[in-house]
Amino acid sequence: MTWLRPKSLLKSIDSAGPLRRPNLKKRLGQLFDCAIVLGWRTDNPARPAKALRTPKGGFQTRQEEQIAAFEAKYAIGTQARLLFDLARYTARRRSDLTVMGPQHVGAGRIRVRQLRTDKTLLIPIHPAPARSITGTPTGHLAFITSNRGAPYTKKASATVFAAAATKLTCRASAAMACARPPRGAWPRSARRTS
Repeated sequence: MTWLRPKSLLKSIDSAGPLRRPNLKKRLGQLFDCAIVLGWRTDNPARPAKALRTPKGGFQTRQEEQIAAFEAKYAIGTQARLLFDLARYTARRRSDLTVMGPQHVGAGRIRVRQLRTDKTLLIPIHPAPARSITGTPTGHLAFITSNRGAPYTKKASATVFAAAATKLTCRASAAMACARPPRGAWPRSARRTS
């Protein structure tokens, strides 16, 4: 550890992706602070490194005409449209969308157990995804299934949606951002049940 200098450390940090840089700098700083406490080093080469900036802007949201083009291209009854409507009107993560199924729907609400937080939500169903749910044949415990009838993984569902979205000039990396909820459709009345 004594051979590492700030200049070589900055090269290592710069080689990380722009979104990983701040976390890498923070963790390396903690590592070298520990090395100082243990007597392995007398300095922390991560300290002189300037705060790293991350790219601003995030995902580009889609305009109403792009959303309308997607809805026109993929009619109700297609897997891409069902995934789009579920993402747009429930504002859930990909991992949550892949496990949603008919058994979660009842009394005008959809019960979602968030995989990341392990919390259960009751989300009112907007009429648009309700039409997609009833209009898309599933025959499975998950709404979104492959041609073989198996549910998609969260990465595979993003790939399917990205393929559909890129045909309509939506960037593949921001495919799920195409499904931004319309004004007034956020499920404000969603409540936690656990």
